[in-house]
This record gives sequence, structure tokens and C-alpha cells, in this order.
Amino acid sequence: MDHALPRHLQTSVCILALAGGGYLSRTACSVAQASEVPPLAAAEATAKDVAELEQEKAARTEAQKKLDSQIVLALKKARGEPPFDKPTTVQPDLTIRPDGRVSVDMDAAVSQELLEQIERAGGKVVSSFAASRTIRAWIPLEKIESLAARDDVKFISPAATAATN
Repeated sequence: MDHALPRHLQTSVCILALAGGGYLSRTACSVAQASEVPPLAAAEATAKDVAELEQEKAARTEAQKKLDSQIVLALKKARGEPPFDKPTTVQPDLTIRPDGRVSVDMDAAVSQELLEQIERAGGKVVSSFAASRTIRAWIPLEKIESLAARDDVKFISPAATAATN
């Protein structure tokens, strides 16, 4: 029995999967459209990954709730925690420098004490603006969660990058 879906349905499966989970890797749909993987099997694997990610998100700590999903996934991958404790198609979409640091944007009450803690954690502050509550910094991945636990930090996300067309 052939489980192949027509191309337009493959695309629909990818769109629905992405809309349902919101934090799948970009490779999930390319897996569904790869000729060597039956689309129905890929869709089932994607649905399973979405369910696992929803469970993971529900179990997050208060500090992890202040982190972008891609940062949380990168931390869990580095620690070998679910869903990375077994084979999975889910991969964090986050660039980590060879020195282990990640470029992040922080929504926080900017203070000298917070800036100094970033530096003590091995980070490098690129810019900070108290009026707009923003900090851009390079921070070691393993130190991001402890910074998010601070009361003066509202949210940490991967640094926004400029896009041109």
C-alpha cells in the first residue's frame, strides 16, 4: 500500500503541523517532502514530536517560561533531556558560537548590577538601553537560564537579525 500524499497535501500537513506546534524545526517539512520518507510516516513523526514538545512546554520551570522556546530546546539538547534523550527530528534553531555563547536580546530592567552579572557569567554586553528595557549580549548558553530566573528579567530571546529581500 502506497502512503504517498499528493504534493499539495504534503504542504498542508507541514503548515498544519507548524501552526499546531509553532516550534518545529525548519527541517520537519523537508523531511515530509523527501522522496525516501513516505509523507504519511513523516506526518505521524511530526505529530509525535509536536505532542512531545507540548508536554515539554507544560513542564517548564518559571525561569524557562521567560526563555524563547529555541533557547529552552538548545539547553535541553545540551543536557540530554527530553525530547533529546532519544532520537528525534526536533532540533533547536539557534546559533551557538564555538565558545558556547549565544547572541540574545533581553527584556529587562537595565541596571549596573544586571550588566555586571552578565559579565561575571562570561557574557559580553553589546548594548543596553534602560529607557526601552533592552540588552543585547553574548551569553554562554548554560548561564542563560540563571539570568532568566532574576526578578528584573522579563524575557530572553535569540537576538533579532536584520533581513533583506
